[in-house]
This record gives sequence, structure tokens and C-alpha cells, in this order.
Amino acid sequence: YDTQGNGSVWHNGPFNFANGLALNHAQDSIFVVSSWLPGVEKVEINPDGSAGERSVYCTLPKTVPDGIAFDLEGNLLVSCYTPNRIFKIAPDQTATVLVDDWEAHTLSNPTNVAFGGPEFDQLFVSNLGRWHILKINYGQKGMPLASHKRN
Repeated sequence: YDTQGNGSVWHNGPFNFANGLALNHAQDSIFVVSSWLPGVEKVEINPDGSAGERSVYCTLPKTVPDGIAFDLEGNLLVSCYTPNRIFKIAPDQTATVLVDDWEAHTLSNPTNVAFGGPEFDQLFVSNLGRWHILKINYGQKGMPLASHKRN
């Protein structure tokens, strides 16, 4: 949708159960969780705003990824509905486990992640399994949500 409320299809897909979305810091690519890939795909944004090249950014075997958010260092955080994990995907696309809760006590079927707090360095995680929001003191600032670019 544009600022006047007019909408159109931006990318025809198909995606493998599209879920969370995040715009990178340069605002030249949108990242899409494909829960049944399982992983994250990257769609470049052309200078005219249309969808560009699409590629697999990372795969996370034996998971069901759901939500994503970038920190200011360019790391992509991916919450996985199952197993109960949050992965940190570095800019070089290597994946490490940030949080793992095999008992599903605190991290229980996480569905999305977002940054907040006074310094924007707290990671909030919504959890479907135990119906709560988890706050993690992440220690690095998160990237704000997309801002409108003016010409």
C-alpha cells in the first residue's frame, strides 16, 4: 500500500508458508520467513520500488521459523516455533543459537521477535505455547522498523 492507501501485489511468490517480514538497514531488501522451507528468503528491492531478485538467505533444517528482526550490527534474529529456539544469523549468513529452551518453560513456541525498551536493546518474544511475552536483555541495539524515505 502507498501513502494514499492504494494497494497492489508486490511479489507473486509463491512462498513456502510466508511468515515474518523484516527490512534490512539499507532498506534495499526485504527478508521473508518461509516456515516450510524452512528458512528465510531475501527479495531485493529495485530502485523503482518493485520486487527484484529473490534468493534463499538461510536454511534452518528441522525447525519451523516464524518471526524475524534485525539488530544494528546486521544480525538477523529468527524465532522458531519449534524447536523452542532463537537463531542469530550473522551478516556472513552463519547461524548460531542465541536461545534454546528444550523444556519450553520460558521460550515456548515463540512466534515473533521485536526490539524495544528505553535503549532499544531489549528483545521481546511472543510465545504461543505459554501465552506470554518474554523480555531478553540483548545488549545490542535493534534496528527500528522501516521508516519512510523522502526524495
